[in-house]
Amino acid sequence: MRAAVAIGVAVLAAGCGMKESMVLTRSHNALRDLAIDYARYQDQYGRPPAHADEVRKYVRERGNDAALKPGEVEPLTVQWGAKLDPGGPADRVLANGPVVAGRAWVLMQNGEVKEVGAADLSSAPKAEPVPVTPSGARP
Repeated sequence: MRAAVAIGVAVLAAGCGMKESMVLTRSHNALRDLAIDYARYQDQYGRPPAHADEVRKYVRERGNDAALKPGEVEPLTVQWGAKLDPGGPADRVLANGPVVAGRAWVLMQNGEVKEVGAADLSSAPKAEPVPVTPSGARP
């Protein structure tokens, strides 16, 4: 009986680790895909997307050419309106996935996707939205 309980606990613990790993992998992939479509959006419209609906519409319009898949943006926290800039700050978080087991994947403002600890994520500066001009466009 004890052996069965020990095996059950071990399987349950391993299952939790697998679930955490799957969530982290999905976050990594979603952030990588977001970086691609975010940059494409900026190139096409001359400004970063102001909110998730703009990215969702863009993804629908691009169809199979879009890197993002339906539902990938929802679990992410994104600093909408901030510019993705390969020459920009490497210390500012543009987007992040959920914290799982004390870790999270982040998309930095310079386009780098990396894994960080929860404490580093909470203390990291966030990317700032680009100011909107009087015409409503972002420079």
